Amino acid sequence: MERRVVITGIGPVTPIGIGKDDFLDSLMNGRSGVETCNIPGASYYGTPACAEVKNFDLDSILSGDLTCGLVSKKAYNKLSKHCDRAIQFAVGGTRLALSDSGLEYDRENNNVGCFFGNAGECMQSYETQIKLTIQRVLR
Repeated sequence: MERRVVITGIGPVTPIGIGKDDFLDSLMNGRSGVETCNIPGASYYGTPACAEVKNFDLDSILSGDLTCGLVSKKAYNKLSKHCDRAIQFAVGGTRLALSDSGLEYDRENNNVGCFFGNAGECMQSYETQIKLTIQRVLR
């Protein structure tokens, strides 16, 4: 049996745009997301420029649709308070892709899947845990 995959929607969360329309507009107009780095602690790495995702707001992406099939209200509250920013990007991008697809998501429907990726992993969480470990060792 031949398996087929259909890409029905995209949900980019990038330095040049969040959502399909902003992302495409930036691509078409040659905008770069690279600029002087203002991330706290970035000077440690000696890099004067970076490509930071700005103006990301998970609340506005989910826009009151907390039970959109992706996350329950309880899970959303935990996600927005405790999860790494990269995980929030993944959930937001997934929601944007579902919206772009026009599909009605139903947990009972096994014919809908979602693949998402993250190139930066969860560096913020790694850094936090390393700092906590060092603090414990130095006590």
